[in-house]
Amino acid sequence: MKTLLKNIRIMYPNLAYPRDFDGNKMFCYSASFLLAKGDENYNLIHDAIKSVADEAWGNKANENLRNAKTNNRICIKDGVGDFEGQYILRSGTKKETPPRQPRRPLIMGRHPKVQIQDGEIESLIYGGCYVNAMVRPWAHEYAGSKQINCDLLAVQFVGHGEAFTSSAVASADEFPVVPDDDDEEVFF
Repeated sequence: MKTLLKNIRIMYPNLAYPRDFDGNKMFCYSASFLLAKGDENYNLIHDAIKSVADEAWGNKANENLRNAKTNNRICIKDGVGDFEGQYILRSGTKKETPPRQPRRPLIMGRHPKVQIQDGEIESLIYGGCYVNAMVRPWAHEYAGSKQINCDLLAVQFVGHGEAFTSSAVASADEFPVVPDDDDEEVFF
């Protein structure tokens, strides 16, 4: 069930190129999103997850969702640290093994017809900015464990926000002058 989350903060955007996070040579694009309990986005994704669980597991949906949460097999997690009291929705594309490449989600500017180009993605969409995101939760069973994952279909830049991490660059003024020493052996 496709779900459009609006004006939501993005976390850990991995949208410029696919990465292998598990060391198993399976590459994907991914992003997480910060949700406040009870807000419209939380309610939308909660209802979508419940709907796919009901469709996949029928009268066992609630039990399987509880087990999935207990066993860390669900795409929505309780926030910790600075994000305590909120939720984090993890999403990604299908993992692929080279030479196959995963399909990149559609990345757009404020106008949906303006796609963001490769070199602009990381400078425009950063952890802490606001986006609209199209995701699709889905239920499946893996190694006997029932779980809910979430496909990342598209991200649209909405506006700037406070970055979750500092991207400060050092200044040349912070370094001392190193004198030349002709007697010293130079390695590089």
